[in-house]
This record gives sequence, C-alpha cells and structure tokens, in this order.
Amino acid sequence: MLDSRDINLLRRDVAANCRKLIELAALAGYKVLVTNTVRDDEYQAYLYAQGRTRPGSIITNSKVPTFHSVKAGLAFDICQNIKGKEYNDEKFWQVVGSIGKKIGFTWGGDWKGIVDKPHFQWDEHGKYTSSMILAGKYPPPMPLYKGDDDDMTKDEGLAIIKEYEA
Repeated sequence: MLDSRDINLLRRDVAANCRKLIELAALAGYKVLVTNTVRDDEYQAYLYAQGRTRPGSIITNSKVPTFHSVKAGLAFDICQNIKGKEYNDEKFWQVVGSIGKKIGFTWGGDWKGIVDKPHFQWDEHGKYTSSMILAGKYPPPMPLYKGDDDDMTKDEGLAIIKEYEA
C-alpha cells in the first residue's frame, strides 16, 4: 500500500504551490505539516472501509483515489504541526484555508457534504471532477503563485482570526 507524505510525488505545479502554502502559513504564524500527498488504490480501499467494514468514522466517500491518485498528484492533506493541536484549532483552519484559496487551491473546508478541512486540491476552481480524474482527464498546469503585495502577513492572519472570533 502506498500512502505518502512526500511533496515531491505531487505533480510539479501542485508541489510548488503546496510549498508556497507552507511558506505563507509560516509567515502568518502557523506551522503546517503535510500528512498525505498520493495514495494507491489499495490504500484508498483501506480508507473507504473505515466506518463501513472496519471500525472508525467514515473519512472518505470514494473507493478509489482521484485527486490523491499516484497518477494525478493533484491533492494533499495537512495538519497543524503542533502536538495536541493538529486538527482542533479552528483559527489555524481559517487562516490556512484562506491562504490555500488565495494560491488557487480548492479547499475541502468549504465543501457542503463531508467537510474536509485538511484537504487542498487543484481542480481548476471546480472545473474538474473526480469522475474526470478517474477517466484520465486532468486539469491544466496550476499557475505558480508568485505572490504580490497582497501576501498575507502575520498581522493579516491575526485580523482574520479576530474576525472569525467576533
């Protein structure tokens, strides 16, 4: 089974923008850890069984990898790199989710069905679906985020946090 955290296994454009997300999150005061990049069909089937044929909560609706596929390399999952606060700091998700969307990723935290805050994918702003990826139809290269004067600073990250708390 393949379940990797290696950013280098992502498609080159997605990997570059993943690294940019990590960099901008650090500038906003947050440490990001990539927890998953690509997985094979066998590992995806293992995840799909969770909450169905083996114990645990349901964590995926797909029997086969799509955006996380070793062939696609279009998605990654993250957490906060602080022991005990990996997944339960809502401020982290709001700031890092905003950064990811600014770079151009679709963020699983915005999904209406199963909300997946750790998940970021390149689908050309929703133009590519899981079915298309399974059929081998991949989005064009993701524009490399070069940044501009609007890059988020730590103060801007804190402003998002204050707005969220209000």
